[in-house]
Amino acid sequence: MRERSTDEADYSKYRPHGRVKFSTPEKGIILSRALGPFNLELLQSFKIVEPIVINEVMASDGKWCEVVVFEESCNGFDKMFAGLCTYIKDVKESGDAPLAAAYVFPEDIECAEFMKEKYKKCYEEAGIPFSIFSDEKDAIHWVKTYLSIS
Repeated sequence: MRERSTDEADYSKYRPHGRVKFSTPEKGIILSRALGPFNLELLQSFKIVEPIVINEVMASDGKWCEVVVFEESCNGFDKMFAGLCTYIKDVKESGDAPLAAAYVFPEDIECAEFMKEKYKKCYEEAGIPFSIFSDEKDAIHWVKTYLSIS
């Protein structure tokens, strides 16, 4: 799969705050580099691009896991965050959800201290295994265990 980004999505009135770049560094792993903070328009762009990425990975691998690496900030405005939680539940109900999700919060990420639990709660409510890491390699290793047992 070629690298994709939320910059590819058309936006209507307001330019999205934030950016998410998607790649597949290994079979069955979607790696998202998320540069925040994020607004509702970013979520709208995300909801256009991520399903394309998921479909490409599902077509070749049949299953997938997600690793999200935050850059600069992980803060999401309230409406964006509520919409993200709903989107994660919708993806789960559609049968296209990741087997597991790992979020990477490097030491210097803005707002990590209060956003970690918010992201965790979204995945717990959707019934998707979720874990938090400070290192990308550790996160990839963790999701690989889900790919090998399914």
